[in-house]
Amino acid sequence: MPATAALEALVTAGRFRDALQHYQSGTARQPAPSVDDRLLAATAAGHLGEIDLGVMLAAEAHSECAVGADREGTMRSAHLLGAFAFERGRLADAETHFEEAIRLAESMGDELQAAKTANNLASLAHLAGRTTEALQHYARALAVYRRRYLASGAAETWHNIALVERELGRHEQATQASEAAIMYARKTGDDGLIALVLAGRAEGRLARGDLAGADADLDEARIRAGQGSDVPALAEVDRVAARVALARGNAGESYELALRAWGAAGLQSHALLEADCAAACALSLKALGREQEGHGFFVHAERRLVAVGSVARAQRLAREWASG
Repeated sequence: MPATAALEALVTAGRFRDALQHYQSGTARQPAPSVDDRLLAATAAGHLGEIDLGVMLAAEAHSECAVGADREGTMRSAHLLGAFAFERGRLADAETHFEEAIRLAESMGDELQAAKTANNLASLAHLAGRTTEALQHYARALAVYRRRYLASGAAETWHNIALVERELGRHEQATQASEAAIMYARKTGDDGLIALVLAGRAEGRLARGDLAGADADLDEARIRAGQGSDVPALAEVDRVAARVALARGNAGESYELALRAWGAAGLQSHALLEADCAAACALSLKALGREQEGHGFFVHAERRLVAVGSVARAQRLAREWASG
């Protein structure tokens, strides 16, 4: 099997550690990897939480494509750079990269790449509290994924829709979106993706008071994330599990889980996840009677949320802190 095809097969199967090792062993033998190889390796690095490596690879590909007037490569690398900027909380940079990617996609008639970028622009709008715009972008992406029978894209989009609907207090619609996300995710066989959408459903069940259901989802999600070596997914599972433990009155367990998630998210430069984990630490510490320590986490989380443009989420955290 050609090197690029083998690398793509590993990434598609969710074997990100194997994919990155395959790429690194290949560059040791052949120091000038192709653009495709760089972008596949960058994608794998992102799933493993190695954001700096992913940015370096995607930036190298973007520069090479720009010099060579490779519009498709420029589009793909811009999209990936946007995704990494989003993870780091650099939303202005993310929007710039995504706008470049969607402009190129539309000019080339690439509806699939346009859908992927619309999905990310929706996430930016969601963070900024522009929920109507976010849902419109998600609907646009979902229409393409359905038409193309792309289960992974549909799973991610339904998961994101569930987050928006839950924040709007529309729990029935959120539940339906979560169920659709899980159905599509299971079709992909991607353990990291399955873990992510299960954690999402668990958080929805927590919001409805179904703690047993949330536990069941988190148990499977933890196994899946471990199998897929998906570090960000594991951190998200721990974050949601911390909230479930707190709802049960197990503040000590909640803090241990939240602190572990916070440490992992910080090491991976996942700005929004790190802020959400810090918020979970704050609430757990307050429940333990360690309000001064908790307040430090609260201030950190609030500032991080505002910095990444999620004022609405920061305000919601402030209400939780005041009522906790």
